[in-house]
Amino acid sequence: MKKIKVLLLTDEAWNDHIYPNNNMTNWFTDFENIEIAHVYCSEGEPLNKCCNYYFQVTDKMMFKSIIGKNKAGNIIDISFKGNNNTESNSINKSFFYTIVKKISGTHSEFLKLIRDFLWLLGRYDVEKLEMFINDFKPDIIFTQRVGTVKLCRLERLLRKISGCPIIAFTGDNEYSLKIINFSPFFWIRRFMVRNAINKTAKYYSMYYTSSREQALEYAKKFKIPTSLMFKSGVPNYEKIHNKVNKPIRLVYAGKLYCGRWKTLALLVDAIKEVNINGTKLVLDIYTRDKLTKKQKKLLNDKKNVFYKGGATPDELLKVYDNSDIVLHVESLDPINRLITQHSFSTKVIDCLSSGCAVMVVGWEKHSACIELKNSDSAFVMTNKEEVFETIRKIAEDNDLIKIYSNNAMNEIKVNHSRKDIQKKMYGDFLKVLDEGRK
Repeated sequence: MKKIKVLLLTDEAWNDHIYPNNNMTNWFTDFENIEIAHVYCSEGEPLNKCCNYYFQVTDKMMFKSIIGKNKAGNIIDISFKGNNNTESNSINKSFFYTIVKKISGTHSEFLKLIRDFLWLLGRYDVEKLEMFINDFKPDIIFTQRVGTVKLCRLERLLRKISGCPIIAFTGDNEYSLKIINFSPFFWIRRFMVRNAINKTAKYYSMYYTSSREQALEYAKKFKIPTSLMFKSGVPNYEKIHNKVNKPIRLVYAGKLYCGRWKTLALLVDAIKEVNINGTKLVLDIYTRDKLTKKQKKLLNDKKNVFYKGGATPDELLKVYDNSDIVLHVESLDPINRLITQHSFSTKVIDCLSSGCAVMVVGWEKHSACIELKNSDSAFVMTNKEEVFETIRKIAEDNDLIKIYSNNAMNEIKVNHSRKDIQKKMYGDFLKVLDEGRK
């Protein structure tokens, strides 16, 4: 089989310690006939077993390139350190890095707009980037990101230097105008992103998404092939639980943002209803997010629902082993549901692989709800009535949990096996190369 050299572009460092369960490691581990070099746009050193050759650009470099003579970009070759480089386990949290992270996490669209212009006006060290690309000699560019002016500009630069076709992946709502936001700066940024994607789309030979609706929209808009792409999982039927706990244990692990906490509160209300005459179900919540007073009242009554704080990925595996149903929730309110509509969280695959039954609550047009409902691999509820009805059914018939535990593992085997996903990805890469460079 032909070896394909892939130039990977992402926003964050590829670090399995800081970002466990990331898509890159999931897709590229033990991927035969693929060689990777990686361009990324953040602080920190990489740590993974798939790649040794990197080009790094950071906010700080871009800022200095504007106010000084130095241009942005450094080559990092960690092959001499070995793939298990323990020195890369943390990011040097400089003052500049701290500021940038606060801007990324803030709701201030104005500050995000300023950062956009930093990446538009900053000067890349093109000579050094050319040296990096010419040394690696890529066949294809694979860009795994949310579309931004920052990354679209870099995509065009990589294309100009290498001449390689681009395959893009997004898992978020990056382009649609079907969204509710009252900030004028949000809309300035949204139209800037749309313009950047429009400008770059002619270089895309294929676009991966995790939403059928988004895939159809992009195929029609940009006249390019689109395809669904999800994180892979490992089917292990021995993990399926043969016994159901008394009371039945539901577990949620994740953030509470974008209205997810309100969805969890709705579930708690349904649990309280079936627990009136005795405790039949309980919900454990694992999150690093701190609860507000209102959230504590709703999500930690220590009878029906228990707030457990944060947990590591390894700790969560043990939690799943002692649980019956794993939850994935999204917002049901009109504003937040549009933001996350095209998102298929990587944690959904972790839930399906857990050995537990899976329960998903979200908008009926949400990507995860559509996919899992179509495959009948999870309890899927899209409104209050369905939530209360499903919780009642589970409380009355525990065998449903065993049925959906098997359904979840079947979904991993049929639609999310790493071998099949790598085979598809390799085939797509070959097809793009066979069609010639655009």
